[in-house]
Amino acid sequence: MVEMYCYVGDLLGFKNIMLNLDPDEQSVRVDELINLVDAGVKKFDLPKHQLVSDTIFAGADCNKQGLEQLVSFAKYMMEEGIAKSLPLRGAISIGEIIWNKYMPLGKAIVESYNLANSQNWIGTSCRSDIPFFEDIWDFDKILVYPAPLKNGSLPILCCRTQELRQSS
Repeated sequence: MVEMYCYVGDLLGFKNIMLNLDPDEQSVRVDELINLVDAGVKKFDLPKHQLVSDTIFAGADCNKQGLEQLVSFAKYMMEEGIAKSLPLRGAISIGEIIWNKYMPLGKAIVESYNLANSQNWIGTSCRSDIPFFEDIWDFDKILVYPAPLKNGSLPILCCRTQELRQSS
Protein backbone atom coordinates (compact mmCIF):
# COMPACT_ATOMS: atom_id res chain seq x y z
CA MET A 1 0.00 0.00 0.00
CA VAL A 2 1.12 3.50 -0.76
CA GLU A 3 -0.44 6.79 0.33
CA MET A 4 -1.48 8.88 -2.67
CA TYR A 5 -3.94 11.44 -3.85
CA CYS A 6 -6.67 9.60 -5.72
CA TYR A 7 -9.07 10.70 -8.46
CA VAL A 8 -12.10 8.62 -9.36
CA GLY A 9 -14.14 9.79 -12.34
CA ASP A 10 -17.27 8.18 -13.73
CA LEU A 11 -18.52 8.68 -17.29
CA LEU A 12 -22.12 9.84 -17.11
CA GLY A 13 -24.53 8.28 -19.58
CA PHE A 14 -22.46 5.18 -20.28
CA LYS A 15 -25.54 2.97 -20.02
CA ASN A 16 -27.26 5.03 -22.71
CA ILE A 17 -24.21 4.81 -24.96
CA MET A 18 -24.33 1.03 -24.67
CA LEU A 19 -28.11 0.77 -25.12
CA ASN A 20 -28.66 3.33 -27.88
CA LEU A 21 -25.69 2.93 -30.23
CA ASP A 22 -24.82 0.10 -32.56
CA PRO A 23 -21.68 -1.89 -31.67
CA ASP A 24 -19.42 0.03 -34.08
CA GLU A 25 -20.51 3.38 -32.63
CA GLN A 26 -20.11 2.01 -29.09
CA SER A 27 -16.52 1.10 -29.92
CA VAL A 28 -15.85 4.57 -31.29
CA ARG A 29 -17.17 6.23 -28.09
CA VAL A 30 -15.18 3.88 -25.84
CA ASP A 31 -12.03 4.56 -27.90
CA GLU A 32 -12.64 8.31 -27.44
CA LEU A 33 -12.75 7.81 -23.67
CA ILE A 34 -9.60 5.68 -23.71
CA ASN A 35 -7.77 8.29 -25.80
CA LEU A 36 -8.95 11.09 -23.50
CA VAL A 37 -7.66 9.28 -20.41
CA ASP A 38 -4.35 8.40 -22.09
CA ALA A 39 -3.83 12.01 -23.22
CA GLY A 40 -4.59 13.38 -19.74
CA VAL A 41 -2.35 10.90 -17.95
CA LYS A 42 0.50 11.69 -20.32
CA LYS A 43 -0.03 15.48 -20.18
CA PHE A 44 0.01 15.58 -16.38
CA ASP A 45 2.58 12.80 -15.89
CA LEU A 46 0.47 10.74 -13.48
CA PRO A 47 2.36 7.77 -12.04
CA LYS A 48 -0.68 5.50 -11.66
CA HIS A 49 -3.96 5.12 -13.51
CA GLN A 50 -6.50 2.53 -14.62
CA LEU A 51 -9.66 2.63 -16.66
CA VAL A 52 -12.20 0.02 -15.59
CA SER A 53 -15.29 0.10 -17.81
CA ASP A 54 -16.50 3.71 -17.57
CA THR A 55 -14.61 4.58 -14.37
CA ILE A 56 -11.22 6.28 -14.29
CA PHE A 57 -8.83 5.82 -11.37
CA ALA A 58 -5.73 8.01 -11.17
CA GLY A 59 -3.16 8.53 -8.46
CA ALA A 60 -0.53 11.12 -7.69
CA ASP A 61 2.16 11.49 -5.06
CA CYS A 62 1.26 12.91 -1.64
CA ASN A 63 2.90 16.28 -2.08
CA LYS A 64 1.99 19.71 -3.42
CA GLN A 65 3.05 18.81 -6.96
CA GLY A 66 1.02 15.58 -6.85
CA LEU A 67 -2.13 17.43 -5.81
CA GLU A 68 -1.56 20.05 -8.52
CA GLN A 69 -1.14 17.29 -11.11
CA LEU A 70 -4.34 15.54 -10.04
CA VAL A 71 -6.41 18.73 -9.87
CA SER A 72 -5.13 19.71 -13.33
CA PHE A 73 -5.92 16.22 -14.62
CA ALA A 74 -9.46 16.36 -13.18
CA LYS A 75 -10.01 19.79 -14.73
CA TYR A 76 -8.68 18.57 -18.09
CA MET A 77 -10.88 15.47 -17.99
CA MET A 78 -13.94 17.56 -17.22
CA GLU A 79 -13.30 20.23 -19.87
CA GLU A 80 -12.19 17.86 -22.63
CA GLY A 81 -14.84 15.32 -21.66
CA ILE A 82 -17.60 17.91 -22.00
CA ALA A 83 -16.17 19.03 -25.35
CA LYS A 84 -16.32 15.41 -26.57
CA SER A 85 -19.76 14.72 -25.06
CA LEU A 86 -18.13 12.50 -22.45
CA PRO A 87 -19.20 14.22 -19.21
CA LEU A 88 -17.50 13.06 -16.04
CA ARG A 89 -18.41 13.26 -12.40
CA GLY A 90 -15.44 12.80 -10.12
CA ALA A 91 -13.82 13.28 -6.75
CA ILE A 92 -10.35 13.51 -5.23
CA SER A 93 -9.28 12.11 -1.88
CA ILE A 94 -6.09 11.01 -0.15
CA GLY A 95 -5.21 7.71 1.47
CA GLU A 96 -3.64 4.30 1.03
CA ILE A 97 -4.03 2.59 -2.31
CA ILE A 98 -2.91 -0.73 -3.76
CA TRP A 99 -2.46 -0.61 -7.54
CA ASN A 100 -2.86 -4.20 -8.67
CA LYS A 101 -3.12 -5.58 -12.19
CA TYR A 102 -6.90 -5.32 -12.54
CA MET A 103 -8.13 -2.47 -10.34
CA PRO A 104 -6.92 -0.23 -7.56
CA LEU A 105 -7.97 -0.91 -3.98
CA GLY A 106 -7.97 1.02 -0.75
CA LYS A 107 -9.61 3.63 1.44
CA ALA A 108 -8.86 6.55 -0.93
CA ILE A 109 -10.57 4.71 -3.79
CA VAL A 110 -13.69 4.11 -1.70
CA GLU A 111 -13.80 7.69 -0.41
CA SER A 112 -13.39 9.18 -3.90
CA TYR A 113 -15.92 6.80 -5.38
CA ASN A 114 -18.51 7.52 -2.67
CA LEU A 115 -18.04 11.29 -2.92
CA ALA A 116 -18.30 11.21 -6.72
CA ASN A 117 -21.47 9.11 -6.59
CA SER A 118 -23.09 11.36 -3.99
CA GLN A 119 -22.85 14.38 -6.32
CA ASN A 120 -25.72 15.51 -8.49
CA TRP A 121 -23.86 17.35 -11.26
CA ILE A 122 -21.09 17.15 -13.83
CA GLY A 123 -17.99 18.14 -11.91
CA THR A 124 -15.13 17.15 -9.63
CA SER A 125 -14.88 17.82 -5.93
CA CYS A 126 -12.94 16.95 -2.81
CA ARG A 127 -12.86 17.86 0.85
CA SER A 128 -11.05 21.10 1.65
CA ASP A 129 -9.06 19.51 4.49
CA ILE A 130 -6.72 17.53 2.25
CA PRO A 131 -3.01 18.35 2.66
CA PHE A 132 -1.62 21.15 0.46
CA PHE A 133 -5.10 22.45 -0.42
CA GLU A 134 -4.26 25.93 0.86
CA ASP A 135 -0.92 25.88 -1.00
CA ILE A 136 -2.52 25.38 -4.41
CA TRP A 137 -5.61 27.58 -3.95
CA ASP A 138 -6.07 29.51 -7.20
CA PHE A 139 -9.31 31.04 -8.44
CA ASP A 140 -8.62 29.74 -11.97
CA LYS A 141 -8.22 26.13 -10.79
CA ILE A 142 -10.34 25.45 -7.74
CA LEU A 143 -12.96 27.08 -5.59
CA VAL A 144 -15.05 26.37 -2.55
CA TYR A 145 -18.58 25.90 -3.76
CA PRO A 146 -21.62 24.09 -2.36
CA ALA A 147 -21.57 21.21 -4.81
CA PRO A 148 -25.04 19.76 -5.26
CA LEU A 149 -25.38 16.33 -3.77
CA LYS A 150 -28.17 13.83 -4.25
CA ASN A 151 -29.12 14.51 -0.62
CA GLY A 152 -28.50 18.24 -0.04
CA SER A 153 -25.19 20.01 -0.56
CA LEU A 154 -21.85 20.45 1.17
CA PRO A 155 -19.27 23.19 0.73
CA ILE A 156 -16.50 21.19 -0.88
CA LEU A 157 -13.58 21.99 -3.13
CA CYS A 158 -14.43 21.94 -6.82
CA CYS A 159 -12.26 22.01 -9.90
CA ARG A 160 -12.98 25.17 -11.87
CA THR A 161 -13.63 24.71 -15.58
CA GLN A 162 -13.10 27.01 -18.53
CA GLU A 163 -16.87 27.38 -18.84
CA LEU A 164 -17.15 28.71 -15.27
CA ARG A 165 -14.35 31.24 -15.86
CA GLN A 166 -16.02 32.52 -19.01
CA SER A 167 -19.36 33.04 -17.29
CA SER A 168 -18.02 34.71 -14.13
